[in-house]
Amino acid sequence: MSEKRKSRLISPRRTILKTITLTGAMSLGSTGAVAQATDRDVWVFDVGNLVVSSPTVVEDTLYVGSNGSDVYAINKSTGDKKWIFETGEFVNSSPAVVNDTVYIGSNDNNVYAIDRNTGKKRWEFDTGDKIRSSPTFSNGTVFIGNGDFRDPTDTAVYAINADSGQKEWRYEVGDRVSSAPIVDKEVVYVTSTDGKLYALNTMDGSLNWSKDIG
Repeated sequence: MSEKRKSRLISPRRTILKTITLTGAMSLGSTGAVAQATDRDVWVFDVGNLVVSSPTVVEDTLYVGSNGSDVYAINKSTGDKKWIFETGEFVNSSPAVVNDTVYIGSNDNNVYAIDRNTGKKRWEFDTGDKIRSSPTFSNGTVFIGNGDFRDPTDTAVYAINADSGQKEWRYEVGDRVSSAPIVDKEVVYVTSTDGKLYALNTMDGSLNWSKDIG
């Protein structure tokens, strides 16, 4: 193994988080410029900050958040920037794209609905605390959790109308929700750092059951 290859394998975690792999490696950036690619890269786009958000690809576009507080839409073939949407804090949440809307949470407490073609905001919903959870869409509703990593003031699962951005219901759990909810039929399943798995009714947020998973 070459020394160059070794150095890539033992890169610090903060460096690794700045690189996302699709076909080859790519690094996303706020400058909006495609950086020089190596012989192993399809393209490289430097966002100038950490990327914890996982990318979502729909048709010819890749959507991803960054710790520079932005959400990016990037041409998946060329690496050219389509648009940048700025939030008020870093974006660990991964985007959910449904039809022509991108749904994503931010550590500025808000869930955003963004037009996926233009990058214009459709609505925002304030959950009252930071969001690391990624949204899940089902039957016209966006489900997401919240709660600050260190000192949470609001720890709940929210159901938000996907068209209007209005709250449908809120269910409070014992600690922050960093996981992405999963919906199966009429039940939304989600875990919390209170050590429990919750099963909630998608229609009204009532508790079907909870289980202590330690």
